[in-house]
Amino acid sequence: MKKLKFISFIFLSSFIISCGNDKVKPSSFQQPKTNNQTTIDNSDVELNDSEVSETIVDGKKLFEIEGKSYWANTRKQVVDDFTFTATQLPMEYYIRKNLGLHKQEAIEKEFEKIKKGRIIDFKIQKEAATDILEEKHSKLPYEEAVKYMAFKIQNDFYGVTSSGDTIPCIGAHFERTFKLSPFKRILLFFDNINPDETIQVIYNDKMYRKGILKFNMVN
Repeated sequence: MKKLKFISFIFLSSFIISCGNDKVKPSSFQQPKTNNQTTIDNSDVELNDSEVSETIVDGKKLFEIEGKSYWANTRKQVVDDFTFTATQLPMEYYIRKNLGLHKQEAIEKEFEKIKKGRIIDFKIQKEAATDILEEKHSKLPYEEAVKYMAFKIQNDFYGVTSSGDTIPCIGAHFERTFKLSPFKRILLFFDNINPDETIQVIYNDKMYRKGILKFNMVN
């Protein structure tokens, strides 16, 4: 039941953001339902970098919204000319940004529903590349690369908690920016994690063939 609540929260936040966004039609790239995959609406969840601070200190990134500041753990790995960055989003920031809630009571109510979840903002960027989905980078035809990001990349991620439990990625939300930014962003959703535990995000990069990358996200 708790997992269903968290998945429902993903659906709701995706719907709210996509209603005011004309960059991607909600009907585009709908994920087919399978026995092993959660159905996620891949219309954009916006975390526009122009609206957040790029201040990073000691592995923490500063997010700001409505006059409030939130520090988020961020980890970066550079392999060849690719940069992979994982940032654990503060739940209260995510709730304010994606649900548009302002009253603390409402925010706390939503937080109780998803407090065992973790949301990771994952970015992939290649030096001097304008679009890493181009075939010369991914070795896939362009539309196949788009579909992989939207539908399959979720299966390349999993988490390991500080107590040693393996946690599947229950959803991946690809933000398609149509070459407007040099990086690609995927929001990763994990659930059923004790709030007192930390998580290591593990990415088996099958798309760019950079191996297995590990990101220790410390609370």
